[in-house]
Amino acid sequence: MAMESGSAAEILARALVEDRLVALVGSATSARHQDPKGRVHDGLPTANELVEIASNQFGYVSSEESFNRTFDLIHDREGRSAVEEFLLRYYKVPESFEVPPSHKFLAWLPFSIYITSNYDQFL
Repeated sequence: MAMESGSAAEILARALVEDRLVALVGSATSARHQDPKGRVHDGLPTANELVEIASNQFGYVSSEESFNRTFDLIHDREGRSAVEEFLLRYYKVPESFEVPPSHKFLAWLPFSIYITSNYDQFL
């Protein structure tokens, strides 16, 4: 595919009109956060928060471990089912929840597709 000519704004505007915009959504999009007015919006735990939770649940996991190393350790000692059960417990979307403000904003944007590498069922 050849590079399009024009400024970045022109290229994006053309892609918008042609319905070719794709959003790459990062891990903090569904995280719990506090807005400028002090309201707390519940969300899914971040990778670092999951490591902290795992370190409290599994005595051999340090809160200083990386996300990947944490779940490699759990897998090696407890098996795949323990990793799956842990992730499903903390990444499960509650039956009743308020849509996070970040998702309301994403829904408003004119993207054709939203792509995430997360286990984020909110999206």
